[in-house]
Amino acid sequence: MQAMHSMTSANELNLQLESTLQELPLWSVYVEVKSLVNDLTTLFKQEPLLPGIILTKNHKYQGMISRQRFFEHMSRPYSLSLFATRPIENLINFLQPEVCIVSEEMRIVDAIQIALQRVPQLVYEPILVKTNSGNYQLVDFHQLLNSMKVGTERIHEIVLALRNFSRLDESEKKRVDIHEGIDSTLLLLQSRLKNQQTGQIITIVKEYEKLPLVECYPSLINQAFMNILANAIDAIFNNYDCSGLSCSLPPSPQKYPLIRIRTELIDDNHVIIRIADNGLGIPKDIQKRLFDPFFTTKSVGKGTGLGLSISYQIVVDKHGGQLQCISALGEGTEFMIKIPVQLDS
Repeated sequence: MQAMHSMTSANELNLQLESTLQELPLWSVYVEVKSLVNDLTTLFKQEPLLPGIILTKNHKYQGMISRQRFFEHMSRPYSLSLFATRPIENLINFLQPEVCIVSEEMRIVDAIQIALQRVPQLVYEPILVKTNSGNYQLVDFHQLLNSMKVGTERIHEIVLALRNFSRLDESEKKRVDIHEGIDSTLLLLQSRLKNQQTGQIITIVKEYEKLPLVECYPSLINQAFMNILANAIDAIFNNYDCSGLSCSLPPSPQKYPLIRIRTELIDDNHVIIRIADNGLGIPKDIQKRLFDPFFTTKSVGKGTGLGLSISYQIVVDKHGGQLQCISALGEGTEFMIKIPVQLDS
């Protein structure tokens, strides 16, 4: 009997430093020890990437044999003739393979450390993962290393994004690529694009037009992007708390969470950035107060009421631009940022 999980590339996984083994795609292939050794050969040939097979007796765990150990042994003189047509149980009793078993709740980085501490001939053996339900699954050691590599690359990207976002060495105005600032902000907000309670994931649609380099205060403009995008995420995942305010929200149909970012150049002198979400929308009486300091529609402890106010000061006061909110109940919200390509001296 066998059951096999489909495998996913580590590049497609959103792994974090605290990610556990249960976030990896795991192999679940089981064979009864009463089956013939030839059945193992067939399974390994059918699935070239299969790292090992979990062995059971009356559907209870008995052990595991890896691809490497199996073919190493079967390639020895007389092994094929001795074991091929015999029950797997005979082969396992002869080999007595050592198995590394860990919990699915173990962090990936900890599992790698344990794997590397094994004797050299076992370092590349797959690891057996015991689930909370009492079942067993396999993770390939090479897959573990690949997930670590992807995680390291992601950390490198985040560090670069932080440098680009903060631009601590660029407190003065400078000509920059606006799209780079938006992309860096999105990368820093990536973990917030998934609602941990509902599993919903916000899709980001970018419609960038070709823009010239824009003279601005980079760290300040990036902060405005951060505030507005964070507000859009909250608008999608959280309903407005309208207690004490005269607003009535219509029933909202189930939507595919979406944030659309559009940029355009107008009259060769101004750049417009539109950040739109398909959340519930904002009532008109609230729209009038959006940019007021300390005004917030979020519950206590979840908002300071300063994000949009600061963004307004950055765009309007510091850059001589415009920041507008366009919204209708049930139709979402769009913030429009308009700034000059070149600041007045």
